Amino acid sequence: MNIELLKNITDYGVLGILAFMGFLSLWFYIERLIFFKNINLKDYKHKERLEIDITRHTTIISSIASNSVYIPK
Repeated sequence: MNIELLKNITDYGVLGILAFMGFLSLWFYIERLIFFKNINLKDYKHKERLEIDITRHTTIISSIASNSVYIPK
């Protein structure tokens, strides 16, 4: 196998994974915006349940964002 071909396959693979991660991050960000726009605090009887709903998917967004500094330029 040609080294140049292997380099190109690796580059496009990494870019594909990064594009997919960017899509997921954007997707969950939009989902969070819609959730916060439509949230009704009177629907929650327990503070813990509200905290669980508010922090849902934030770990995905933060882990993708924290690793974005390692993207080569």
